[in-house]
Amino acid sequence: MAEAKPAKERSGLSLAVGDALATAFFVFVSSTFEEVAEIIGPALGMPALAAGLSVLVGGLIVFGPVADWLGGPGALFNPSHNLAFAALGQGKKRTHLMRMVFQIIGGVLGAVAALVFIPVSWQRNFYKMALGPRPGVSLRVAILVEGLLTYLLNLVILYATSAENKYLAYWTPLVATVALVTTGAELTGPSMNPAFVIPLHQPRI
Repeated sequence: MAEAKPAKERSGLSLAVGDALATAFFVFVSSTFEEVAEIIGPALGMPALAAGLSVLVGGLIVFGPVADWLGGPGALFNPSHNLAFAALGQGKKRTHLMRMVFQIIGGVLGAVAALVFIPVSWQRNFYKMALGPRPGVSLRVAILVEGLLTYLLNLVILYATSAENKYLAYWTPLVATVALVTTGAELTGPSMNPAFVIPLHQPRI
């Protein structure tokens, strides 16, 4: 019996392009999350926060396989994850930097595609998930909160990538995302993803 050939290692450019495609798709689809939440919330008698979290979790569950299909296994759409992996010495720093740049480019392309292809009536809440500090929250507090929540999310991501149980590796980041979004909802949103915040503010320029 012939031995199976080992999978060819992907180049840094291939990983970066895959990240750009995954990020573009994520920004494009997630720009409608607030509109969907406003529809299903009243229909199901759910509070606004619960409806928003439900849409977010559903979107992330669907997005995982789609991201792997678009960008290949291991596609990332959050530059902070690359920083965490680079800090631990996982992968080449140059590759991580290139992937972060491509993620932001993909995010901008996703935001532009949303403005072009999504009906205007569904564009009212494009920026709601990336508004930044909520009323009454100072910029200093917002930066501290966003930084702390992003740090905690990356700790969970790093733990999940090393977990041997595939179900634990899959569900732990989702549960952590829900917990962290709930914690920061009244302070910064939160976003915890520069590739998401930056693009959704570009159309305002």
